[in-house]
Parts: sequence; structure tokens; C-alpha cells
Amino acid sequence: MELNAEIIQEKKLVKINPETAKQFQIEELNLTVVRFGLAVAEARIVLSDNIDKNSIQISEDLLEKNKVPITNDYHIMIKSKEIIIGPFIGIYIGKDNRPVKWRYERLHSFVKDFSNVNGLICAFWDKDIDFDKMQINAYCYDHSNAVWSKQLVPFPTVIHRNGGISYSLRDKFRGIYGNNFFNYNEMNKWVEMTALSQKKDVRQYVPETKLCENEVTFRDFLNKFNDIYFKPIRGRQGRNIHRICKLKNGKYKLTINSRKSYKEKKLESIDHLVDLLNKEINSSTFILQQTIDLEVKNRVIDFRIRYEKTEKNDWELSIFAARVSGAGGVVSNRSAGGNVLTPEEAMKKYYDYSSRKIEDAKKRLIEAGEKLVRAINRSNVELGKCAVDLGLDIHGEVWHIESNVITPNDLTTWSFEKYEGMDRIGVLNTSYAKQLTGFNNIDEIISFGEKEVNTIYSKKDFNFNLRITGRLKGTRFLEDIISFMKEHCIDIKKIEEKNTYVLFKVKSKENNLVKTLNELRSIDQSNVIKAILFERAIKKRRRKSTKTAQKLIEENKQLSLELQRVKKEIDKIQKSTSWKLTKPLRMLGKIVKRSK
Repeated sequence: MELNAEIIQEKKLVKINPETAKQFQIEELNLTVVRFGLAVAEARIVLSDNIDKNSIQISEDLLEKNKVPITNDYHIMIKSKEIIIGPFIGIYIGKDNRPVKWRYERLHSFVKDFSNVNGLICAFWDKDIDFDKMQINAYCYDHSNAVWSKQLVPFPTVIHRNGGISYSLRDKFRGIYGNNFFNYNEMNKWVEMTALSQKKDVRQYVPETKLCENEVTFRDFLNKFNDIYFKPIRGRQGRNIHRICKLKNGKYKLTINSRKSYKEKKLESIDHLVDLLNKEINSSTFILQQTIDLEVKNRVIDFRIRYEKTEKNDWELSIFAARVSGAGGVVSNRSAGGNVLTPEEAMKKYYDYSSRKIEDAKKRLIEAGEKLVRAINRSNVELGKCAVDLGLDIHGEVWHIESNVITPNDLTTWSFEKYEGMDRIGVLNTSYAKQLTGFNNIDEIISFGEKEVNTIYSKKDFNFNLRITGRLKGTRFLEDIISFMKEHCIDIKKIEEKNTYVLFKVKSKENNLVKTLNELRSIDQSNVIKAILFERAIKKRRRKSTKTAQKLIEENKQLSLELQRVKKEIDKIQKSTSWKLTKPLRMLGKIVKRSK
């Protein structure tokens, strides 16, 4: 059922045809609340035969209180006698003090299949959140104009974590949302390996692992295997991973991985090794792990296998890629200097597998990946996505290396899929989020008319920060965008080119800007433009210079000293004999003054 939503001026009312009310099973309901995200507004239901069966009338004050943007279509359902408008999905982007504006480009993937989602999708940083008012100043996706505009909205129904977050903010969201905040947390390497080694269906994939608590543990483990990995319990992008090998001459080779490079050291004995790593060995923040020989043709190779939860709450394969280290590297991470190939390419080039053997290896890796993802999900709070890194040893056996739950890289397959892999992930994540909101199987839709929608954007001039995302830097198409905006009376004040977006500082009537940005896509024949975001620019108050401020401080000090001196003089005068003798005259003066 699709209902035309009409906005009325009467207060706190929802008006509906009696037959339509019967379909919603609210024909006997008089008082209710209208819910949007975590916001509610009290409302009275009025049945009227004068209202078309395919229409619903909603008071303007209800929409304003719940801050419902009316540029999109919404599903509507009745639950626990409440009228719920949605779905309303939030995407937490990350900490604003980190240079991760590239996440703006990824927003297009979450709305790629928007017509099957409807509702509202918003994206926000930590600085955008107001817990006191339970509101967020977020970029909201306007489907009718294909833009993201900054608006004040209530807390959404579901929050998809897609960036770094402080522990305090993370736990606040978890307290409010429970499993409707995903992905909340991941196990550290030690907890993960311990959990997986206890599960019968996946323990075969887990190499022997121990927590390095002291020097004795370190020496015993190294003597047992002669070739080990020494890893921080919490680590990202392959940083600070040590590989320690005992050589035939009794010496040791230590290889330490850092960002985009690694360094090697030769040590005469295990004692020298212990002296060098003494702080880490005794910190209980590193694990010791049996080295599985994943080296092929002087490269370390692993396979990133990633799964996403679907709208049916089941796991679906989203990413399958081979990550190949640089020559002599310790880890395969692209951030550590590695590169990414299709599994078929890697197996053919480095393993010399036949077509039949490639298909067999792929099948076993995917099966192991799904088993491990399910096992990790059983060991943790509910997850919405999970990536596992697997290796093939020289005998073709599959081994688990580690997992990434919180923010696995959406661009893993960029080298051979471009935006295709990222779009696939975004659509799955949004579908899962919609399922969490409870709107997955709801067919009823409300649509606001063109008359109402046209009143959303102001006809006044404002200064805006406008971001057009995509790989525009240095392209001729950027010149076309600039010309197009100028032709449509957009006054461009400043342009900053970044790798994944271009920031324009512009002045325009808001409704004209939105119309222009919508039309801009018509000249984008190569689909270069991804997400388009804008917000009104806020004038920053000019701070007084340090010198001026210091001068004021000094003047205040001098004034304070002068006041103290004057007070002392007054006290001295009041205690004098002349002051006491003239007291009758002062009293007489007050009496005369009052009589006047």
C-alpha cells in the first residue's frame, strides 16, 4: 500500500480514512505516539470519510518535533500501538580529528540500492552528536535530489559503526542500542585464538598460540618451534609484527614489520634477542604464534575472505582477494607494501596451480572462512560484518591468521574491482541495518507531495561548504563541473582538491544549489561523481590576538591594584577625627534631600 502524505496545520493529529485504519488495525486507537528513530511525539488519531483511502494527513508540528526530512519516501508500520516512520539508519564515520574524509566517497555505496530501502540514511562524526538533546547534526541523504545535506535529526534506530571511536562513546551507544549498534567490538588476537581453538569445527585452522607473559615463556616457545611470530595483541595493518627464525649456525634472524617497510637484524644468541625485546616480552601485550610456512617465491601470501550479514540475518560472501607481500616481507597487508590480486591470479602466478587445483583451493578457503566467521560471531556480541585472513601452507592446508570485525577495509579489492566491491559491501550493510530497524518486510509506504518537498530548501543566499566526491583530482571533468556551476549562478569562492573529493566554498540560494547539484549528474557520463554533500558554512568568531588579550590582562591587574589603594584611603578617612565630627552634618544633608 502506498499513501500520499499531506501536511496539515492542526496540532498533534494523524487523520486517516476508516477503511485504511482498519487495514492498519488501528480503527479503535485514539491516542498514540509517532516515532521516528529514537524521537517520539504524542498524537491523536482521527478517522474521516473525507480523506481518500490512499492518503494520510499528518500535523506539521509532529513532523517538526520528530525532525522528519520529507524529501524521501518512508515505510510506515504500527507496533505496540505506535505509528513508526522509517527505516532510519545512521552511519558513524569516525573521529573528526583524524584525516579520514575519504569516507565521504564511500557513502554512495550505502545508498546504491536506496529504492529498496527508503526511509532516511544519515552519516555523522563524533563531534556531530548531542547526547543532552538526543540529536545529531548529520549529513542526511535526500533521495529525490541525490545529495547529502547537513540537518539536525534525532538519534536513528540503528547505528552502523564505520570508523574509529573512543571507548566512552562506543559504550554509550552500546548502552542505548544494544545489537542495533554494529560492529561494537572485536576480540583481541589472544582472546580470539583461545576462543577458536576451543571450537571443534574450526580448531584445525588455528596455529599453536600462547600469551607471552615472561622471558621463560618466550624462550620455551622459540626453542620448541625455531620459527615464530611475535605479535602485539592489539594491532592494525601488520605494524610491529616480528618474525623470529633460528638459523642453522645457531644465530637468530629478527624481521620487524612497520608501515610500508620492514627491517632485519641478525643476533648472535637468544640472550641478545631477549635483551633487545625485553620490554615487549614482559609486557603481556604480545602473543607467540607458531609460524605456518605461507611463503611462496619469497612472498608471504594470505587470502582476505569477508562476509556481511544480509537482510535475512545470514552471512554472505562479499570479498575474496589474495594479498601478496613485497619481496622478503613478513606480512601481506597492502598498507605494509603488499599488493592485492584475484585469488585465481595469485594461485596461478605464485603457487603454479592448475585450473582444477585453483577451484579446489578456492572452495576450501571459502568453506573455512564461513566456518570461522560463524565461530567468531558465536564468541562475540552480534556482528554485522567480519573479515578473516587465511593462508595456504606448502601442503595446501588452510590456516587462520586473524580476523577484522570493526572496520575491515572496504577497498580491499579496489585494484581489480574498483567501486564494485565497495558497492556490494554497502548494499549488504544497508540491507542488514534495515532488517535491524524492523522494516524489512513492511510494504506500506508514505510519500510527501512535490508541494511539501519544494518548501524544504530556502530561497535565501547562504555560504556553503560543498564536497563532490570521487576521483576528480587532476581530471578535465573537474573543469566541466566548475563551468556548470558558474552557468547556474553558483558563486565559487574557493576550491580545494583532495584525492577522493573536491571541497568548494560557494555562495548561492539553497534551492538553486540543490537543483544544480541534481542536474550536475546529467553531465557525468563516466559516473565519476559519487556522493555529493553540502552544509551551510558557519562564520568563525575572530579571536582577539594573544598580544591584545595579554594587554587586557595587565590593564585589569593595574585596575585591581588601584581599587585596593582607593579602598585603603577611604578606610583611613572614615577612621579619622574630622570624619567623626562631620557626621551630624552628613545626616542633616540626607534629611533635607529626602524632604525635597
